[in-house]
Order: sequence, then structure tokens, then C-alpha cells
Amino acid sequence: MQTCATPPVSSSRARRRWLVGFAALLVGAPVAYLAYDGYTARRELAAFRAQLDATDPGWRLADIEAARPRVPDAENSALVVLRLARAISASQFSGLISASGYPDWTELTPQMQFKRAELAMMREAVAPLRGAREEALRLRDMPVGRYAVVMSPDFISTLVPHLQESRTVAAFWEQDAFLRAADGDLAGAVQSCNAILGTARSIGDEPFIISQLVRIAEQAVAVGAVERVLAHGEAPEAELGALQGALERDLAAPLLLYAARGERAGGEVIEDAVAAGILKPSTLRGLSSPGAVRARWWDRLADFLSLPHGADRLAHLRLSTRVVEASKLPVEQMHARLADFKTDLQRQPALVRDVGWGLSKVITAYTRVQARLRTTVVAVAAERYRLRHRQWPVTADDLVADRLLGAVPADPFDGRPLRWRLLDDGAVGYSVGPDGADDRGNLDRGAGPPGTDFGVRLWNVAARRQPPQERREENLP
Repeated sequence: MQTCATPPVSSSRARRRWLVGFAALLVGAPVAYLAYDGYTARRELAAFRAQLDATDPGWRLADIEAARPRVPDAENSALVVLRLARAISASQFSGLISASGYPDWTELTPQMQFKRAELAMMREAVAPLRGAREEALRLRDMPVGRYAVVMSPDFISTLVPHLQESRTVAAFWEQDAFLRAADGDLAGAVQSCNAILGTARSIGDEPFIISQLVRIAEQAVAVGAVERVLAHGEAPEAELGALQGALERDLAAPLLLYAARGERAGGEVIEDAVAAGILKPSTLRGLSSPGAVRARWWDRLADFLSLPHGADRLAHLRLSTRVVEASKLPVEQMHARLADFKTDLQRQPALVRDVGWGLSKVITAYTRVQARLRTTVVAVAAERYRLRHRQWPVTADDLVADRLLGAVPADPFDGRPLRWRLLDDGAVGYSVGPDGADDRGNLDRGAGPPGTDFGVRLWNVAARRQPPQERREENLP
């Protein structure tokens, strides 16, 4: 019986088959892996969301907005700020504060007086606003504010123009405080410091990182103004007591929690917008690296390669939830819990880094301003003690014994009580600052580089209100 032999397969054909199979493997394996990884991530994401629904109900953006208190107009400090901002914009004040020749307060140590030309500039700026100031002083006693905000579909394009108006109003109060201290009206100067805090409170619990960063910045303005006012005379104890109470209330406001909850909820909206094609990942990269310039073709390629999937969303949700939970702790514990946050953020997927970059900034700013607010509370209480006893407290515990403090506040950076040190011409209350080292009150009023502390310097009455010091100036005599 004769059989038909199978014709031999040519070597070129075999190679083609092998190449096709290999190519299919190269493409299919990653696709299968991504499909499996996406399926697993989506399951984990659904489970994590369900866990949040059970442990932190109301965490989504719509729920956060619905839960924010509606403030009656008569009690809304935001409306007072906006009225004062309109009065300021109609005056010369706004132009003066942006002029290149305007004095830089950071170059002037707190107990030094301004020069005549600087005081003249402040008087010219503030004089038309005296009537508006008296009405706006209600800010001192107004605990809540809420601005009208319309959320955008992608969250990040939501407009918040009131933040710049709030900053302008805070700058007005700062200069009003400086001018009143220079003219010997210490009671009025303390009231203006208190009004800076009221201006900051008008931002309330807005769920935006930028909103809470502005509120933190205005708290820092208040702290600097208080230090200068205390260095220029003796204010009435009643006004100092009201200011201390306002500072303590601001300390209790969980600004990081507001920002972190908004970032977590907003991240969900942002990622939905990216998935729907409303928002491109390159837009987020532009926000995380302002000023970065990329070729248009690279942007398109980056957008294609950075399409979000369940793993990105899960990573962002976990990261932001970590900050939310840490922000519910006392600040000193929060700082320890988030010490490695910047490193952790760098390990996240690219889109998560782009969406979550602002969290590290607000964590740093919040910790620092908490240190400054706490040392300012101690400083104001110490000045009240000196008014009563005509001497500085020997230790911060003396303020507790005199019932000026319930307890010495903890240092956010190491958890120990804030430091207090007597000096030949006064005293200093301070935090060890970001480096964690006690530099014996060597203060820095900026970012706190190594070798410096955060705090408030106080002077004996004889050492206050010193003549103007020489500093860098070209336009002011």
C-alpha cells in the first residue's frame, strides 16, 4: 500500500510561523497581564471604597459639599471680607502693596521701627479705609465663613477668586496693625492682628488644598504681626486675652483634614474626568511642574501611555486616605506618622504623583504654622503674665500655674513641651523646627533651615521700639 508523504515545510515558512507566534506571545502576555492586573485592581478598589463607605461615610465630594454648614449672611465672615476687599480695590492700597519699592517686612526685625517714608506710605494706603475698618472689625468675633463656590466637572478647574481677595484683606490688616503699633495704639494693633485671624477663618472648611494653604499663609501673617506688635509697647491685657483665645481656636481647626479629605474626594472626580477624556494626564503634570515645557508630540505620547486604570485609582485612594487618617491625630503624632510621605509619594504611579503632589506641600505648611501658632499662644500668655507680675515667667509651667494656659502646648516636631528661655533683654518661646534639634531659640522666620528654630521673640519694655535699622533700600530715605 502506497502512502503520501507530507511535503516538507520550507525553512523560511517555519521562521515566519515562529516569528508570528513569538510576536503574539510578546503582545499577548503583557495584554493578559494588564487585563488581569486591571481586574484585580478594580476588585481591590471596589473593596477599598466599600471599606471607606463603612468607616468614613460621606467621604465623596458630593457628600462633603452637602455636609458643609450653610452660614447665614449675618454670621458669614466671608461677606465681611468681600466688602472690605471691594473698599480696598477702590482705594490706593492695592497698588501700593504690589509696588516694587514697597518695604519688605522680613528684612526688619520685630522691635525695630519703620522709617518715616515707610510710615507715610502706610498712612496714605490705610487712611481712606478707616470707615471700612471699623465695620470689618467684626471679623474678630466671627467664627465661620463660607464663600460661594461652583464646582467644575473636573474639580481642578474650580474657580476660587475670593482667595486673592482674602489675601489682600489680610495684607491690609497686617499693615494697619504695623501702623497702629508705630503710633502707640497697641489696643488697636492687637485688634487688627485678631482681624487677620478672622480673615483666615472666612475660608472655612473649603475642600481645596489651595484654600487651606491660603488660610495657613494668613495665619502665618497673623503670627508675624503679633510678634511685631508685642515688640512695640504694652497692649491691654483684655485685648491680649481675646487674641489668645482666637489663636487657641485656630489651633483646633483641622485644616489638614479639610485639605486631605478634599484631595481624596477630588482625586476620584479628577480620575473620572481623565477616564472620560475630559482631562488629560499632561494637564496634571503641568500642575505638578509649573513652568515645565514639553514638546506637543511628547505630551500626546505621555497622555497615551498614562491612561488611568484601577491600580492608579487605588493607589491614590490609599495614599490620600493615609493622610486623612493621620490628620485626625494630634499634630505631633501626625508629623511622626507622615515623616516619610514625600518618599512614599515618589514611589507611586506617575498619575498619582501628579494628582497628589499638593498633599506634601500642605502637610509641611500645616505642621510649620501649628508650631508658629503654638509658640505665639505661649508668647501672648507670657506677655499677660509679665503685665500681671512685672517680670517674665521663669518657665512655661508658670503660665499654667497662673491659669494663663491649660497646658504647655506640645512641639509638633518632637512631641515635647515647647521650649521657653529667658534672655538678657527678654525671652523666647520656641519649637525645635523641622531639623528636630534644639538650637536654643535661634529663630528663623522663613522655612526653618537646619540650625534654626521656630518661635516668637519677646523683649523687655526698655528694649522695645528701637530706632530704624539700616537695611537694603533704594527708594526709601
